[in-house]
Amino acid sequence: MAWGFAAMGVVETLVHTYDIAQGAQRDGKPPEDLSRRALVRLFPDVPMIGDASSTLLWATGRIGSPERPRRTSWRWYGAPRRRQ
Repeated sequence: MAWGFAAMGVVETLVHTYDIAQGAQRDGKPPEDLSRRALVRLFPDVPMIGDASSTLLWATGRIGSPERPRRTSWRWYGAPRRRQ
């Protein structure tokens, strides 16, 4: 199965739900478990700082902090990987 492709769908759902929630002045923070799994699969180069949901939002350019300025460009890695 194309796990990278499925993970991309998860990330799209999580971050766009966050975007919509922000527009409605709601929290919308993604669930930790899904955020962690998506980070491991699609963003292997991104170090997790703090919780997984904040790291995912940072990795996709949604948020920034004094320690991590907001990203203006990013890329996920959805290519097939060998099973370990």
